Amino acid sequence: MFKHFYILFCYVVLLFSMLFSPLTQAVPDFEQLDKSVVLIVNKQHAGVATGTGFVINEQGYVVTNNHVIEGGGELFVVDGGEQITRENLRSARLKWSSATKDLAVLQVNGLNRPYLKLSGFELVKGSRIHAIGFPGAASSTLNTDDVAESTVSGGEASRIVDGHWSDNSQVLQIVQHTAALNGGNSGGPLLNNCGAVVGVNTMKSMQSESGEIIQGLFYASYISELVSSLSAQNFIFHETSESCKLSSTVTGDNPNAAQSGVSLWITGLAILMALFALVLTLRRPRQQIVQTVESYSHWLRRSEVKKAKEPDYSVPSVPEHSVLKPSKKEPILVLSGFDANGQAVHLRLPGEQLKVGIMIGRSAKLVDMVVRDSSVSRRHVKIYLKASALMLEDVNSSNGTQVNTKTISPFKAVSMNMGDKVKLGGVELTLSAE
Repeated sequence: MFKHFYILFCYVVLLFSMLFSPLTQAVPDFEQLDKSVVLIVNKQHAGVATGTGFVINEQGYVVTNNHVIEGGGELFVVDGGEQITRENLRSARLKWSSATKDLAVLQVNGLNRPYLKLSGFELVKGSRIHAIGFPGAASSTLNTDDVAESTVSGGEASRIVDGHWSDNSQVLQIVQHTAALNGGNSGGPLLNNCGAVVGVNTMKSMQSESGEIIQGLFYASYISELVSSLSAQNFIFHETSESCKLSSTVTGDNPNAAQSGVSLWITGLAILMALFALVLTLRRPRQQIVQTVESYSHWLRRSEVKKAKEPDYSVPSVPEHSVLKPSKKEPILVLSGFDANGQAVHLRLPGEQLKVGIMIGRSAKLVDMVVRDSSVSRRHVKIYLKASALMLEDVNSSNGTQVNTKTISPFKAVSMNMGDKVKLGGVELTLSAE
């Protein structure tokens, strides 16, 4: 009763795990990554321009686009989550910029923000990517109650192309992707699924050679352009050499990753329980099949022995004037000895039975001759005649068989002679004749 209840319970758990525990794909921990992204404010006489930047080291260095900070205005940053007001502006100092690469590096004193790691692996076409930034974050007066809250958009890396940001400028590696960008995203990080930077977002659209605006595709400076520039200026940055799988996570505190892990564990456990229940279900039929086959094999051997014992009633032809002499009786072979308890064991091996084979073991249902000792297997050895030679074969017994103290291999027959010592498990027997 308990077994049937357990089997039913296992299948119910498997069903519920499949319905309510979907294998969700882990994504970056955006709440943690958001702490490394800041709003860039370029305050000029004509008004205020904004963009996005991200922290690259412990010294408060921030990467953004050159077109975000150009114009000679005062540069500030606002931490994510703060109101965009004059009181919350942090002064920033320009450390380096390149109009050709459209990249710039600022330094903000007292900026206690975690840094982002730069990817050291080649971006693969079709990889999942994410863009973080502050599109349309501030008005031209900075008198607003709006909070600098970043937005996240996702997409795929379409390809890496050779291009340039302005006419007749240096040819650069540019990432073409499908993560939506808008005004204010410029200078923000393009991240892979592990949260490492693979590019710096720069343009939300481009014109074709015919002048048509290409929709649905967005562009970023490839990470190799940023790394080479930072290295040339001897700026400190952190590069990760770990390859990113689509199901990887950034930190161990990622709730999405935890949900995915729990779902995997629940489903895996349910499958194991269901398999165990299936084994319990099939165990009894398997035992019945084995028992049926062994019983049929035993019956077949009995039939062959019985047929060999049937008397021949035909009258032999005797030549005229011949004299019938009594035939000499053939000796019967015997295996005799004692079991582990000191009980005598005496096995007579008639010649007729040896011709078809005699099975010796502990189970009366499976063998022809029984040795009642716990060290003897249910089917232990088979003894038979082969071309007038007496052969002994171990049938894969549990405790093995020895002939003259030498262990024989299962299913490899050995010949026997008068006086040989045979050990079946713990039972020692001697071959003789009577």
